[in-house]
Amino acid sequence: NGIAIIGGWNVFGSTWTHDCKAPTIQGPSPVFSAKSLSSPTTLDTLDIVETTTAGMGVSLYGITSFDSTLVLSSVSVTVQPGGPGQNGSPGGTGGIGMEGGGNGAPTGHGAFGPPPGCFVPASDGTSGATAGSGSNGTIGGLGSWLRGDPWCTVNCDSGTSYVIYEGGTGFGGCPGPGGMGGLPASGGGCSIGVYAWGGSVAISGGSVKTGNGGVGGTGGNGGPGGLGAPGAQGLAVTALECDFHIMSGTCTSDYSNIVPGGAAGGKGGNGGVGGQGGGGAGGCSYAYYAGGGATVTPSGTALDNGSGGPGGPPNGVVGPSAGHN
Repeated sequence: NGIAIIGGWNVFGSTWTHDCKAPTIQGPSPVFSAKSLSSPTTLDTLDIVETTTAGMGVSLYGITSFDSTLVLSSVSVTVQPGGPGQNGSPGGTGGIGMEGGGNGAPTGHGAFGPPPGCFVPASDGTSGATAGSGSNGTIGGLGSWLRGDPWCTVNCDSGTSYVIYEGGTGFGGCPGPGGMGGLPASGGGCSIGVYAWGGSVAISGGSVKTGNGGVGGTGGNGGPGGLGAPGAQGLAVTALECDFHIMSGTCTSDYSNIVPGGAAGGKGGNGGVGGQGGGGAGGCSYAYYAGGGATVTPSGTALDNGSGGPGGPPNGVVGPSAGHN
């Protein structure tokens, strides 16, 4: 609290001279982090280079300051690009669909907060819509038919009573269920030179250069629809036949014929492909960000921010980019 770290010094014997040639300080994000420093604390004549390769959805920072009084003088800050967003998971699987579901809504930009969390990418998009079911299978052919006696009478050949036995019509296959929608992606990480939350940061001279924001994740693909069921053959029926017994002079139903059912109906249609999950938002790129009531006052400082990360498909929004928020 209250110290000063000043680069650019040379020593000859016992004599120190300040030649203003800044040494390079390399390190992972954040290279410097100030926390609850109530007295003015100074970084002076330093070339600060953040060297991290950002992972999935990770934001990178050169300097973070939390509820501190920080002074930057003749300091250059260089930060690498933010990490790409996480892709959404695919929906449930099945057969090839006939009609698709709608795509989900894209993810928001995310939220800023105090260190060490700082920027947190969002994953608040919506899943793709579940697709519709396939169509019913077509009805199968008619069953065969046969004339027979509904019951046996004393006089078998009277010809006064008979019925028509007909096999059942074939059934159409049931439709396949629609594929599930893909899950939403998360947003890309940010690249921020100086991140202040509460307190104050005074910057004089120097420069702040940031990389591009991370690309938003791709929404998960919708799952293919389920396969339609095959059709079923129509039900067979038994046609009664009568037999005349000479010795007793009676008729009985001694045997019967099987009347086959109709041919199987058509296969049910496959379910539709689920919609794609919403794309992730691109990450931001700010030379400095001030939140939580913080004040950042640059004077004669070159602010060189990168581009906002492109949004992931489908419909992901581009990340914001500016010298500051």
